[in-house]
Amino acid sequence: NVRLEFDNQYLDPEGYVLAYVFLPDGTFVNAEIIRQGFSDLHSTPSNTKYAQQLRAAYLEAKKEKRGLQGN
Repeated sequence: NVRLEFDNQYLDPEGYVLAYVFLPDGTFVNAEIIRQGFSDLHSTPSNTKYAQQLRAAYLEAKKEKRGLQGN
């Protein structure tokens, strides 16, 4: 089970659902994927609820040269 949380914009221009994903233990899946270097940071201007946490995860991955940020 996961919990989905939505921000101001529900769909992107291509029709993809935009959601923040949380595990039952509270893990913020979106941030963890970025922190581990499995994704770049992509943000939607109107969806800013967790922008600082996502940016911090990206900067950590970049600093530690994890995954996609390893180059």
